[in-house]
Amino acid sequence: MTAMLFNRGAGALLTILFGALALGCGESEPPLPELAPVTGTVTLDGKPLSDATIVFMPVAPDGSTPGGLTNEAGVYELKTASGSQNGVGAPAGEYKVMINRYVDSKGAVVKATPDQGPMGLGGMESLPQKYSNPGMTTLTATVPKEGGKVDFELTSR
Repeated sequence: MTAMLFNRGAGALLTILFGALALGCGESEPPLPELAPVTGTVTLDGKPLSDATIVFMPVAPDGSTPGGLTNEAGVYELKTASGSQNGVGAPAGEYKVMINRYVDSKGAVVKATPDQGPMGLGGMESLPQKYSNPGMTTLTATVPKEGGKVDFELTSR
């Protein structure tokens, strides 16, 4: 199922992840793993990258995929959702990282809605596949138990 989610775009993935918070899954859902606070800054060609979706994909899948959005300064904070639970941070471990930013034909940012991912709204990926494609990303991160700051310096070439 995770592979299908990635094919619909990171915006849709985050919509689903965070939308699950409102649905709930009953009393039998396991608790969230212990989360470590993770923040950082994403830049593109030395400038802050706003309105980007960042997804930490666990190398050893544990059922949770932390993600976040960058603000106008390129700063993000990871959040983890599982069923009806959510928390700030990410489980300690090794991750592949995917960063997406969708724009329209004029370069304006296209954001996902609760009903539609950015591609369905006419958005096109603006970042190179080495950052935006889950199978091709070269970005990695290690989250220690105490958490920390993880910055990404992207280039458009």
